[in-house]
Amino acid sequence: MSLTWYWMVSESCMKKTRNRDGKARQVYYQTIARTLFEMRGAPFFLSPREMEAVGRWEERGIPLEVVLDGLKLAYERFRKRPGGRKKLTLVFCEPQVLQSFDQHQERRVGTRRNVFSQDEKLFRLHQVVTEFLDGFPDEIGCLHDLFLQVAAELARGDCDEERLEQYDRQVENSLLDFASRLEKEAIADELKTEHPVQDREELARLVRVKLLKNFRDRYKIPHLSLFYY
Repeated sequence: MSLTWYWMVSESCMKKTRNRDGKARQVYYQTIARTLFEMRGAPFFLSPREMEAVGRWEERGIPLEVVLDGLKLAYERFRKRPGGRKKLTLVFCEPQVLQSFDQHQERRVGTRRNVFSQDEKLFRLHQVVTEFLDGFPDEIGCLHDLFLQVAAELARGDCDEERLEQYDRQVENSLLDFASRLEKEAIADELKTEHPVQDREELARLVRVKLLKNFRDRYKIPHLSLFYY
């Protein structure tokens, strides 16, 4: 059994849905867990209460894309909380997931849904990128030209969702190249202490997630994907 599967599906939870489409269910749990880990970093596993929350959402028939919308909104709320919580959890996200589901159901029966349009998201992203450039950290000068280019394209209206996803990947790849070997090794040692990671590819992926989160938190680097806006 892979470590990834261990994170996301407990035997007791699986027994409830033996006759369901196992592949679809696996994707449901894995995508939710992966999204949460990318937002919060460690710990890279779901607690029993978090597993129960995902089970409740599945039982209610909440579509995966609706859950992800709720996680995104909860994450923004979490980031704006003064002090307080040290760790983002799915239990914290649940009210926002349920609210997103209510809005989803309202939309299906023709009720207006209060969400941002793509144009509004692009406008918000342009504001965020402009503010980031105003106080750009000297330590990550390797990203300066990229953010200048994004800001210019947003101002001209030349950026679409797919292009912004590509830019976000460029940011991540640049940060991974920027990280020192010692920093990567330190994170790998920390992860191996916290969790018995046996698979080399799995460990490399976890190091990548934690490293990127550390950089984004340290330098307040905004995401360029519209998923976060």
